[in-house]
Amino acid sequence: MIANQKEESIRKEVAKECLKSHEVRYFFQKLCYEGSQSGMIDQLKTSQQAHLFFDKYTQEINALTMESKENISTPLIITGDIKTSLAYFAFDEIGYRLSQELGLEL
Repeated sequence: MIANQKEESIRKEVAKECLKSHEVRYFFQKLCYEGSQSGMIDQLKTSQQAHLFFDKYTQEINALTMESKENISTPLIITGDIKTSLAYFAFDEIGYRLSQELGLEL
């Protein structure tokens, strides 16, 4: 199970948040439609929390950002605080990928 892995990762963080929800599909639907910036993620509710998340997962977030830059013709547009925006982006992107792996139709 992802949430029980020893290694820390954004994927593990998403899985732990999902487990707090009573309904897996609803969690991923809400994440995909409203995003982590909506306040649904406990550890990303404030800019200070988002900065800590960014600092903890900087390498993983940078890799996701580069991958996005290479694979999407539309550039990633960051408005406001860069650490907060990229923390939200990374959490949402990994959430989307996990929902696809689970075969959820959102």
